[in-house]
Amino acid sequence: DRPRKSTDRIVDLHMGMWVLLCALLFVGVMTTMLVLMNEDGVLSVHNLTVFFTTFVMLQFWNMFNVKSFRSGGSAFASMRSSATFSWIELTILVGLVLIVNFGGDMFSTMPLSLGVWAIIVAATSPVLIVAEAVRLLHRLFHK
Repeated sequence: DRPRKSTDRIVDLHMGMWVLLCALLFVGVMTTMLVLMNEDGVLSVHNLTVFFTTFVMLQFWNMFNVKSFRSGGSAFASMRSSATFSWIELTILVGLVLIVNFGGDMFSTMPLSLGVWAIIVAATSPVLIVAEAVRLLHRLFHK
C-alpha cells in the first residue's frame, strides 16, 4: 500500500468496529467458558488448559482475518509470499502444543487428548470460516 498521510488515523471507524465486534465476541465466549467450567469456584488444571488453548486458538484464527482486513480478498490469497506470517503462525501453534503438553506446573497446563484438541480447533475455526464467507460474499455482490 501507499504510505498514509501523517494526519490519517491508524484505526478508522470500520476497523474500530471490527475490533470491537471481535473483542465482544471473544470476551463473551471466554466468559461463558469460565462460567460453565467453574466447579464450586475452582477451575481444574484440565479446564484451565482448555480455556488457555481456546483463547490462543481464537487469536490464531483471527490473525488470518487481520492479515486480509484491507484487501477484501481471501486470507489465503498471498500465503506463498507471506513467509514471515507463515512462520509466526507455525511458531504459535508449536509453542501452544509445547506449553500445553510440557508446561505443567509452570503454566498450569496438562496434556489434552486429540479429541479435546479437535473440539477446540472445530469450535474456534468459525472465527476464520465465517469471515472468509463474508469476504467471499462481499466480493461476489460488490464488484
